[in-house]
Order: sequence, then structure tokens, then C-alpha cells
Amino acid sequence: MKRITWCSANGVDPELIKANTVIYKGGNLSNDASLSDIKLVANRLQPALVIIDTYSSVSGIADEVKPALAAEVVNRVKEIAPDAAKLLLHHPNGETENTTAPKSRGDSTLPSNVDTVITMWADRGHAVNGLPGQEWVAISTEEEHEGKQKDDVRLTIRGLRIASKEGGAYLDWHAGDSLTRSDRWVTEHVELGATVTASDLIASTSQSRNTVKGHLRSSRLVRENSGPAVSFTRIL
Repeated sequence: MKRITWCSANGVDPELIKANTVIYKGGNLSNDASLSDIKLVANRLQPALVIIDTYSSVSGIADEVKPALAAEVVNRVKEIAPDAAKLLLHHPNGETENTTAPKSRGDSTLPSNVDTVITMWADRGHAVNGLPGQEWVAISTEEEHEGKQKDDVRLTIRGLRIASKEGGAYLDWHAGDSLTRSDRWVTEHVELGATVTASDLIASTSQSRNTVKGHLRSSRLVRENSGPAVSFTRIL
């Protein structure tokens, strides 16, 4: 369903994807017999890309913090269709999963032994005109976000979201800008669609009139309404 939804959203014939995609269910990279079968299937198909989804469910490692075990699994992955690119999907650890610099679960062996690390996190400092209230996602290969890119340009892509279509979901992208300090203030104190006055916010935040009005008039997330009493409506 996910692949069909993505095809529908991007104008791609789903039969083209089906004809060029094979899903191997199960598998244990730490088991010799299982690895041999995976390699047999891969050699027959000669894929351009092999996706391991997820690393923890296929690695066969009981303790992810043991470097020797992780290194062995990485070497085994390289044996599968040696000329194909490999994409390993892995989870962040609990300490960093809700930050903008998520580190992979386990020790550093896995990120140290691959060419590229693309991290993903909830991008709460992002907004796109015309799409209010969306939950945005960002991905990065930059060091400040715990990413990695060997011998190439490092970058961060913002404006990703999980969009819905025809009962399914797919990853979508929209251009946009990061939230300013005043935008962030508005998201913390004014609900989407709410209309408030400066006096309302002075009372609820205990901040000065100059501070409140300064944020309201600087933020692109609100619209100033004229009338007997000036009010502000959050529109993004």
C-alpha cells in the first residue's frame, strides 16, 4: 500500500515499481545459512540497491553495544550483492531520539563503518505557508545533526512530512523557512486558529506589553485584525 500510495502521489506506474522490487522477508545476517540464502537471491536478481529494514530486526545481534558483533554484521552486509548500494534503516537511542542530533542505537561501530549516515528528526522549528499545523521532518548528513558523508558535500533537507492519500501514506516535501524567535514564541503561546489580544497574552504569559506585541507583530504566523480592540489570529 505504501508503494502504491507513493506512485499515485508522484505519477509513477506502480507496475514499474513492482517489476523492479523484491521483498525478502525474514533473514538473519548472523546466521550462515540465512546469509547464504539472502546472497543467493541477491545474486540472481543483481539489484542496484539493497535495503535492510530494520538493522536490529535482521542483524541477529542480541547485544548491539558489542563492537565486534556489529562489525561482523556490517562485513556480512557487504557480501550481499557486492556491487549494489546498501541502505540500512536503524533506530536512534533513547537519549537522543527527540533531539535534532539523533545518534544510532548501539555503539559507534555501525556509523563508523559506512560511507553515509542520514539522520532524521521531528523538525519543530519549520513552517510552510499554506500548510498550517503540519508536523515536519528533517534529514541530514551534517555533523551537527550526527550525520556523515564521506568525500562529498554534507547537507540538511527540511520540509519533509508524512502525507496521506487514498488510505495510505507517503513521504512528501515542501519548501519553507525555519521559524524565527517570534514564530517560536507564537507556537508556544497561541493555538492554531485562535484569536487573541495582547492583553490576553500578557495575562497568560506574565510578560511585558512590549515583549508580547513585539513577537505578535514580528511573527508571520499571525494576522493582525483591526477593530475597536486590536486582536491577532494565528493562521500558520
